[in-house]
Amino acid sequence: MATLNAHVYVANKEGVKELLTIRDVIAKGRGKAYDALKAMGSWESNIAEFKAEQKDPLGAAKNAVRLATKKYEKAQWWLDVGLYRMAREAARKATREEEMEAIDELRAADIQLTNRVQDENAIIEKVKKEEMESEWDEFITSALDDSADSGVQLARVGKLGASLPIYPWADCHQERSFTSNFFSTCVSYGSVPVSYPVGTKLVVSYTSQADTLIHTRTAFIDPEGRAVQVAPEHLTFDNIGKFIDYTPKMHRAKVTVSLPESLSKMQLRAAQMEKWLQDDGQKGLTVARKISMIYAEFGLMSRVQNDISPIGNGVWSEYGGNRIGSFLRFPNRELEIESANDGWKPVAAHNDKVYYRSLLVDDLRLYVKDGILTCRLSWNSGEGRNSVMISF
Repeated sequence: MATLNAHVYVANKEGVKELLTIRDVIAKGRGKAYDALKAMGSWESNIAEFKAEQKDPLGAAKNAVRLATKKYEKAQWWLDVGLYRMAREAARKATREEEMEAIDELRAADIQLTNRVQDENAIIEKVKKEEMESEWDEFITSALDDSADSGVQLARVGKLGASLPIYPWADCHQERSFTSNFFSTCVSYGSVPVSYPVGTKLVVSYTSQADTLIHTRTAFIDPEGRAVQVAPEHLTFDNIGKFIDYTPKMHRAKVTVSLPESLSKMQLRAAQMEKWLQDDGQKGLTVARKISMIYAEFGLMSRVQNDISPIGNGVWSEYGGNRIGSFLRFPNRELEIESANDGWKPVAAHNDKVYYRSLLVDDLRLYVKDGILTCRLSWNSGEGRNSVMISF
């Protein structure tokens, strides 16, 4: 059955044949190619798929990625397991031709998956652009509201005079976040000290006259009362006021104060592990070594083994060559990292290298999203699947 991504040759006004997708032909709604498609047995399904895309383009793109992923995983399984299992059942060895055919099928499936992911990303970018424009208008409007009308007592903080809520505010145990217009009027002016519990999150959102972006700065309060900024860059300020004053050129701005939630034992262990990995004493450790430490700390069982087992995914060197091992995945508790274009993928250390998407790589940053080393530790519990991020 022909899909909307299948190609057909169509003659343009000059009589030159162009290669178009079935989607493009249907979108035109007329012409010889359009009439020819209507006579095909797949016409009804193509029209249904086209209408679904028009109604929910992102949903259709995600479904296409799902189907392409399924096809890729089947091709991967056939190369790793199925081909050799079939050969054993026939009391023979798989031929070189069969292996090459399986490799070609996997490559074709990989290309198709890459194309579908690119289609999805293009739609996501379009949606993001539209959302950013809407978010911009909403931000500019809301940043002009005077938070003094909220009933929460505010105080001026820093030389810029940001309006922050005085802790504890009314119902703060239920309403753990409060957002105020940066330049709101308030009752207290330096007479009431502003401090928050350890782990409180501070986010300054602002616009500038230099661009049309909404910028953010995020910090957490540490045990010494300092504001430790974690984004967009890692900085430590002696107090909240200095954190507030670090970006003086703001056009419109808001401040959100979020009190910390209670952490589970696993979340607390993950936070402690992250802090330890980020300390100066661990800066010289390799990524593989840090991943090994996370595995040891949380008893993770996924691993790379050197023998070519029929169980698990195949493992190759990033520089090519023959298959060198197998990756055994135990998802009940595992460590993953976000791929550059394909969601979260398992990672594991093997000697001085890192396993990632069937490869043993030297520099994991070259493969993951935005080159950022933030892993997701996931585990099953009585309440379902839980996860926490660990950066290093």
